[in-house]
Formats: sequence, C-alpha cells, structure tokens
Amino acid sequence: MNITQSITRRRYLWSLHIHRTEKWLEAMAANGYHLQNFKGLLNGFQFHHGSPASGAFRIVYQKAFALPRAMKDDGWYTAASKGNWHVLRHDDFTAGESTDVVRDELIQRNNRIRTGWHIFFALVITSVFFQLSLFTVLFTSSNTVDVTVHTSPFWLITILFGLIQLGILILGLYSLFRIKEENHALARDMRYLTQEQADALDAAKSNHHATVRKWRPAWMSSPDRTEKWLEKYAEKGLILQKVTWAGIRFHFVQDSTTHAAYHVHFERTASPAFETVHYEAGWHPLFRTKSHTLKWTVFMQTYDPDRVAKPVFDTDPESIRRSARDLAFTRSALLGFLISLQFLTLWRTVNRLFRDAWTFQTMDMVLLTTALGLIILLLVDIIRCWRYYFRVRSDAS
Repeated sequence: MNITQSITRRRYLWSLHIHRTEKWLEAMAANGYHLQNFKGLLNGFQFHHGSPASGAFRIVYQKAFALPRAMKDDGWYTAASKGNWHVLRHDDFTAGESTDVVRDELIQRNNRIRTGWHIFFALVITSVFFQLSLFTVLFTSSNTVDVTVHTSPFWLITILFGLIQLGILILGLYSLFRIKEENHALARDMRYLTQEQADALDAAKSNHHATVRKWRPAWMSSPDRTEKWLEKYAEKGLILQKVTWAGIRFHFVQDSTTHAAYHVHFERTASPAFETVHYEAGWHPLFRTKSHTLKWTVFMQTYDPDRVAKPVFDTDPESIRRSARDLAFTRSALLGFLISLQFLTLWRTVNRLFRDAWTFQTMDMVLLTTALGLIILLLVDIIRCWRYYFRVRSDAS
C-alpha cells in the first residue's frame, strides 16, 4: 500500500451506530482511505490514503481483548484499538463462511447506558409528578393561596440552562431509541442459527392452532413454579405453543404423543450467545421479552419418555442462585418504587381529607381502594420473588 496522506474524520455518536460505522469504514477503504487509528468517542478516526481495497470491519468492545486464534487464521487482524474499543478488519470476508465476532460485552455496555438513562428519566418523571402534586394541592385548597412570580435577574443563564436541559432530554431519548435498535441488530448477528433452523423454529410455533389458553400474570416472580405448572399441562397432553407478547397468556396445543420439559430463565442483561448454546442442545426459546435489560426467556424441549430421560437444562447451581438473587433485588427495586408512588398518593389524599373532610368524593374512595389494592399486589409479588430466591439458595446448599 502506497501511503501518501493522513486525514482525520469525526463521527459523533458513532458508538450508537455500530453497523453504520462499520459500513462507513468499508466505504472509506473502498475509496482508498484505510483506518490507522481512532482517538476515542469524540476525537474522530485517523486514516492513511492509499490504494482502494475492499474489506469487512467489525467494532468490538471488550476490556481484555485478544484476537482468537481461529479468527487470526481466518484472516482477521486488529486495524486500530483505543481503550476497550477495537476495530477488526478482514480483507476477504465472505458472509456465512468466514468466522465472525462475539459482541456480548458491547450489548452489555449498551444495556448499562440504557439503564442509566432509564434511571435519569424516572427521576425526571418523579420530579414532575411531585411538582404537579404540589400545584394540585395549591389550586384545589379551600384556602386562598397567593402566588408571587419573581423574574430571574440572570435571564440569559436561565435560558441557557433550560436549553442544556432540553438538549440532555433529547440526547437521552435519542440514545434510548438508538441503543434499542442497535442491540436488536447485534443480537440478530449473534443468533447463530442457519436459515433452515430459524424457519423450523418459526414453523414449530405456527403449525398448530392453540386449543387451550391460560392466564398467568404473576409467573415471573416464581420461575420454578411456572416450570412445574407448564410441565403439569404437558403431562395432560397440552404442549406450550407460544406466549403472547405481553407475557401473561399461554397458548397450548393438544398433543398426547409428546412430552415436554421447560426452563424459565431470567437475565439482568441479555446474552444472545447463551440462547444459541442452549438451542443447539435442543432447547427452543418459545418466548423472550423484547427488552435487553431484565431479559426473560421460556425454553422448551420435547422428548419421548419411553426412550430418553427428561432433559435437564444445562446450567450450574451458582448461576441459578445468582439469577434468582438478581431477580429478587431488581424486581424489589422496581416494584418498591411503584409502591412508594402509591403511598404518596395515599398520603396526599388522606392528608387533604383530614384537613377538608367536606371535599370527600366517590372518586376519593375509588382512588384509595385502587392504591391499597396495588400496594398489596406489589408486596405479594416482592414476597414471592424472595421466597423463590430462598428456595433456590436452599436447594444449592
């Protein structure tokens, strides 16, 4: 390669557009600009100009990265690295024939960013809720309330601060949207099923008409009991066909010649490679939540009890215990936040009624009953999660 010129190109927010950035690097190489280095998320990519060449690029995020021997032998090499980011190149890549990368850590990084934005927006929504509650109390009070508005002497700073806030909100919404789309694309890349396997899996879900539908809205808080519930129906000749997108209605088909084993799996962050490994072992994912954080998957494997023993999902007790612990803590935090909002509603309503009993209306009774009912249901769900964790811990000891 005859190098004659070095240029730098900036590409902001490229880490949210991994596939587009890879295509862009391929287009630059086709125009004779070959990646030499990149300087982090903000400072751009550095290229050397030479002869046009084709090639495939893969961007990998990994803390302790070492190019696997199989990929080296197949023609991959590291074009540039910066911190945990690594750009790999293959000069003669053929889709479906050449080796490819595993990007679990990139998906997990995206999930951490997404979780951070979720927490940020939860705080924003909570702050807005409190402010609206304050205004509601002020304007519905029987007493006269004088409101005085003071203009800011530093109006330019106020406007600037408001624009910064608006920019952060737009960036957060854009990041959430892009990370969701990018994670789905990365997961598709890592779902190493042949087209025939994917078609067979889709056909298995749709070649029967469901004969029985069962509702089970709280199954996520007790995965082990959900597995037993599904297997109880399998013993009656009812095999799970699918679960609705909301995850609360189960569709079964009548098949008295088949038995089925089930495994309900929870991950705090999705790992597409995990699903692929178990699919190759015969476990079919009949249901998976679309979110890449708090990932639920229902696996099923059919078998003939006259020929083979009941299949056992291949995972170690420590992984099950860790998954149960993550489930208990995560679900307790989320549901605890909802419970605190219901307590706030109760406190505000009861406080108003103590001060102004004459303002009591039928809607207040509906509101109080609904809030109390939700608190009880959410507390029961949290208790079920912790009981599941203690059952798993007891079995592992």
